[in-house]
Amino acid sequence: MTISSEETMNEIKQYWWVMFITIPLVAYVISLLIRRGGGQPTDPSFRMTVEDVFSILGRGTVVTGKIQRGMLSVGNQIHVTRQGYDRMTVVGGIEMASKEPVQASVGDDDDDAGGGVSVEQAQAGDSVGVLLRNVGKTDVQAGDVLTGSDDC
Repeated sequence: MTISSEETMNEIKQYWWVMFITIPLVAYVISLLIRRGGGQPTDPSFRMTVEDVFSILGRGTVVTGKIQRGMLSVGNQIHVTRQGYDRMTVVGGIEMASKEPVQASVGDDDDDAGGGVSVEQAQAGDSVGVLLRNVGKTDVQAGDVLTGSDDC
């Protein structure tokens, strides 16, 4: 049995909506779930004071500091707070300083010579850089506090 190109075209015409409506709709819903952080629960005791703020081209806003208590995971919803200001965001990434010294060789052009390691989770006592989704560099400042919450 052979399939003619006419039969194939008739099937494509019959199911065009699958390719042009359903697939993009599913992709959109998945992107919303990812942007929300997938609903991962945040440790309500999490607390970190922001020491510095950076804007990384192509990535977004990164804050650095030492986690004072609790746990933090990629995808967690957290609050950026200071007096009179409270903004919810999602952790897009966590980078931790390597505990082992990194030796750069002569002629090594690696930008990661600082020894940062991407991790999925960090805990109290860890010095970290946290990528904040949908937060501009002017929206957060040194001294702000990142906190977890039961109702995030």
